[in-house]
Amino acid sequence: MASTVADLARRVETVQSSIPETLGGQLNDFDLRFEKLEHRVEELSNTAPGLPPVDQLLAAVDNLVSTRIGGLDERLADQVHAIELLREASSQTDALVQKLILAVEGLAAQAAEQQAGIETRATEEGEAGDDRLQQRGYPVA
Repeated sequence: MASTVADLARRVETVQSSIPETLGGQLNDFDLRFEKLEHRVEELSNTAPGLPPVDQLLAAVDNLVSTRIGGLDERLADQVHAIELLREASSQTDALVQKLILAVEGLAAQAAEQQAGIETRATEEGEAGDDRLQQRGYPVA
């Protein structure tokens, strides 16, 4: 058993001595990659155009939005005015149609009265005409 413990102890020492070399190599690789990334970020930040401050961006957006909203408000007011004009025109049209209906009904009533008067006169004249024919000696049925 002592030989097994001694063998394990040697193995542990071997692994412990190789850990710094393995980790050191990996750390060096990580350091190099990190430095490359830092350098790339600096290059991009130096070459990228400067962005305007947030206040300027908000002001520009507010200006665009307020302009469009103003245009929409103006169009909406025009539409409301047009709707009011159409309502007035519709009311006037309804009133004129009612007057036209009353006038047509009045004319129809007058035409019916005239037709009745003509028929009455024709009947009276027809009887008078029959009397004249009889007086002249023509047979009347």
